[in-house]
Amino acid sequence: MGTGYTRNDSSNNIADGNVINASDFDGEFDAIVSAFATDGHSHDGTAAEGGPVSKLGPSQEVETDAGAFFPASDAGVDLGKTAKAFKDLYIHGVINTDDMSADTISVLSSATIGSTIDIGSNASVGGTLTSTGAISGASTLTVKGAISAASTLLVSAGITGRTTFDIGGNVSVGGTLNVTGDSDLEDVSASGTLDIAGNMSGGGTFTLAGKATFDGAATVQGTLNVGGITTVDSGIVGKSTLDITGNASVLGTFNITGNVSSNGTLTTTGAISDGDGNLRDIPKSQNVSGAYTLQASDVGNQVNINSANVVVTVPGSVFNAGDIVSLISINGCTATIACTGVTAIKAGELASTASFTLAANGVANVLFTHPYTAGLAVVTGNI
Repeated sequence: MGTGYTRNDSSNNIADGNVINASDFDGEFDAIVSAFATDGHSHDGTAAEGGPVSKLGPSQEVETDAGAFFPASDAGVDLGKTAKAFKDLYIHGVINTDDMSADTISVLSSATIGSTIDIGSNASVGGTLTSTGAISGASTLTVKGAISAASTLLVSAGITGRTTFDIGGNVSVGGTLNVTGDSDLEDVSASGTLDIAGNMSGGGTFTLAGKATFDGAATVQGTLNVGGITTVDSGIVGKSTLDITGNASVLGTFNITGNVSSNGTLTTTGAISDGDGNLRDIPKSQNVSGAYTLQASDVGNQVNINSANVVVTVPGSVFNAGDIVSLISINGCTATIACTGVTAIKAGELASTASFTLAANGVANVLFTHPYTAGLAVVTGNI
């Protein structure tokens, strides 16, 4: 019995051969009631105190041992109920769970999720957020460290990350995506503003219905599709298509190996170049000193002639309407422009001419025109 119980029968009347009065039993029962009301059994395993309690519940559903408090069968008991929930949970070590659902999550250090994390409201992580599955949030996700998800990242409101943003699958953001560090993405879809203070690197498609602002460089392995204004302080490097329906402003290098499509204004403080170089220049494609036949690679370029009496042939079935080639004589040399494969007209005249003489140190432009006559060229300059 508990330590608060003291025998009331001090005269030992309750014994074999003795006279037992009613008061003896009454006093003893009162002492028992008093003891149970104060401390009862201690159940510490000592004499008269009862053994330790290791099982609880109507059917002994909950068990305990020296190191844990657990259900009798795996996943057999809930902690709290819908209408009777516990208030606060304080855990000093690791929380291991197959699935987590919370209105608000605030983690002071790092969070590592082995599967999917589903957030019903806001989530704040003081360190790194790492998930081997998908991350889904109905509201704002704020992470002061790195964000890493092996699968899909879906956040209905906004995402704010202070360092690296590394997503292996799709990214869908309903609000603002604000990352101050590097971003390494497979696919991105956002209906709001994408604001990245550092560099952005995407391995797949980058789709944004609103604005895109990068303080660093933007590198996309697939398609870059932005519905609003695109501003990049460093440069844009795209391995495939760049499709911008709004304005685009690039302060650094603009390098696209695929197609570029824009319905708005394309503004850059740097150079715009193609395979031949700066589009504001007329690059030199050839430097000839003997007979030469113009090629398709000469379109938009200058062909320098540095020897006297050189014959430059203009062939047929090579150039398209709108193509232009510039011929430049240097070192005081003259040259002959032989139009053997096309019908050539000197600008301002009516009759065609089979050949022209390029004056010493002269310049002549051969413009292939009239789409209904693929073999017609207009020649201008010092001829």
